[in-house]
Amino acid sequence: MKLVSMIAAGVLAFGAGGCASAPAVVDHRPALMAPCANATDDTPWLTIAIWDDGDSYRQMTRFEADGKMPYGYEEDEGANFDNGRWSINGDNLVFDMNDHYADYSGTFDGVAAKGTMKNVADNFGTWTMERACTG
Repeated sequence: MKLVSMIAAGVLAFGAGGCASAPAVVDHRPALMAPCANATDDTPWLTIAIWDDGDSYRQMTRFEADGKMPYGYEEDEGANFDNGRWSINGDNLVFDMNDHYADYSGTFDGVAAKGTMKNVADNFGTWTMERACTG
């Protein structure tokens, strides 16, 4: 009987449902899709991509509700592309450019993102992303 009392006391001390619940998954989609305050600026995100071979690019990006991701390169003024796609699950952001010529994966905290990338030529690199406009 003493053993049963000790077990019961242990359950009460630690709680019957002592496991912590999983944290709620944050929906970062609204933050990614938020437009710039300046209506003429339609690419609110700047991605800086640095490849292992030393090449680097500054990509201006917009995330659309349907999963499309139009983008352009600062180095090629006026050259814009509409063959990028994106998705996010919690903090895990993935996107591609040029119909999966390069695939990017990383984390987004609601303000900025960072991660790694790989292209079809087996080149690897890292990237960071931040707002390119205010508002």
